[in-house]
Amino acid sequence: MILQSQPARLIWLSIQWLRHFYDHDHSRRCIRQGRLAYDEHVSRTCGSLTHTTVLTIIVGGFSISVSPSSLSLVQGSTDTFTFTLTKYQRFTGIVNLDSIVSRSSGLAVSCTSSSVVLALGGTATVICSATGVSNGNYTITLTGTSSPISHSASVAVRVHQH
Repeated sequence: MILQSQPARLIWLSIQWLRHFYDHDHSRRCIRQGRLAYDEHVSRTCGSLTHTTVLTIIVGGFSISVSPSSLSLVQGSTDTFTFTLTKYQRFTGIVNLDSIVSRSSGLAVSCTSSSVVLALGGTATVICSATGVSNGNYTITLTGTSSPISHSASVAVRVHQH
């Protein structure tokens, strides 16, 4: 089970709650793929049955926002939009990006990068362009993944004739 939360106080409260209901084995702090993580080993015994699990609690992460959140394109024209990835707390690492268009034809999309590095600077931007090929309404979703964390942001695009 993976828990990701913000702020860190919520993590502390979650661990205290788990310790109340489970027998606490031990907690191990480690740096995993550039992130501060805690492995919390917990177990519960009921009669002759014992269940043990490891909860991985990751401190830090990233968010994705987009500007503008919608576009209106004349068929054949191109416009740009920007995704901004922002790290929080102690997250550092590579975020792999994947863009998906709701309908496979009718809108051509290209982005400046398929991955970004979030480090001390704290933010990264990816500029994308959309060209309207066929009339219709589309959604472009950019998903950023840095295992096991994944976030998405979307742009609504309307393509129309003059």
